[in-house]
Amino acid sequence: MQLSMILTARDITLACNLTQVAALHQFVMQVCNDLHIDRHVASQLDLALEEAVVNVINYAYNAPDAADATVQVQAQCDGKALQFTVIDSGKPFDPTLVPDTDITLDAASRPVGGLGIHIVRHSVDQMAYSRENGKNVLKLTKLIAN
Repeated sequence: MQLSMILTARDITLACNLTQVAALHQFVMQVCNDLHIDRHVASQLDLALEEAVVNVINYAYNAPDAADATVQVQAQCDGKALQFTVIDSGKPFDPTLVPDTDITLDAASRPVGGLGIHIVRHSVDQMAYSRENGKNVLKLTKLIAN
């Protein structure tokens, strides 16, 4: 489906608390609805963003620093690709360096961790990480036009 709609940047800032996942879901689905994104693709993006943000909530901050911690999610679309950017000021972590999880192994044989990153990686077309001004910046891009 060819989209001519351009989405001006939108963003949401969430407290690093699992109760914020519902607000994230509403944000992602509103962006996808506004762009007339296919329901299946919207669900993939929603799952990818949930996994990425929950990882930030659970692992990016040390307990004493977590009280005021936030994670920001930005969305923008140029008509060809929809990009969500996840930004946090937690400890540096590059998920693109995590080896892909071997899902052919049974659960008992797989090492703990990495499945969320696997889901993110396989739900989007591009995943890029950078550390900018003391912040983790994870860009998740989904191609939406041919």
